Amino acid sequence: MKLTGVLDCVVDPLSDGSYPVDCSGRTQDGKEASVKGTVTAVDADKGVAHGKLLLTFDGKSLGEKDCVGVC
Repeated sequence: MKLTGVLDCVVDPLSDGSYPVDCSGRTQDGKEASVKGTVTAVDADKGVAHGKLLLTFDGKSLGEKDCVGVC
């Protein structure tokens, strides 16, 4: 599955340094894609985010991941 671009995300930092995220977008074939959860660490140089994240495509859960990007 390939996205049509980047996901649109709402990020609301908490005082403990974590970041609840709610991201959504579409795949190239028009299906919905989302990532929801909490990011606890980011390494922008490596293109990776760590935390507790639920990935969903076309209404189906792909499961919970603790790392997204180049892990």
